[in-house]
Amino acid sequence: MEEPEADERVLHVQHVLATKKAHELGQIEARAALRMRGAAIVYQHTVDAATAHCDSQVHTLRAQMLEDLTAELKMLKENRDGVSLQRKGLSRAARGSRHAADDTIEPLKTPSTELQAMLTASRLAPSSRHKAQGLQRYTSAQAFKTAPAPAFLNDDLAEIAIAVVSKRQRLA
Repeated sequence: MEEPEADERVLHVQHVLATKKAHELGQIEARAALRMRGAAIVYQHTVDAATAHCDSQVHTLRAQMLEDLTAELKMLKENRDGVSLQRKGLSRAARGSRHAADDTIEPLKTPSTELQAMLTASRLAPSSRHKAQGLQRYTSAQAFKTAPAPAFLNDDLAEIAIAVVSKRQRLA
């Protein structure tokens, strides 16, 4: 009689173990599904945060680029307007029949003659452009009237006079 009871006990223990195994497998699967769902939620949250951050940076950069481009275009327009006005003024001055050259001094050879030429040029009448603008030139003659230059500055004054004369000749 012990054998049928042993069979029933073995079958009962076997049933209990199978049930316990199925329960533990169910819990393992439920935990795995929960972790997968949590990982998917965290992943989606991370993607959304990164996308929002990227969108905000793109918006900021677009606004900054728009401001930079607007400023650049404004600067280019102002420069173009200035250049076109300057060109227009120069071309009118070149075409004008009444326009006289500021200086008609030929290239000078020595500093002393250049200094004399500068003094002569300061006595010449200012151009019509300067008269129209109400400008008066600061000439070397005025410099000598304000303060006498020491003898050791003669070389420097001669170099300045040469530079001014050559500049005037290039502009004429």
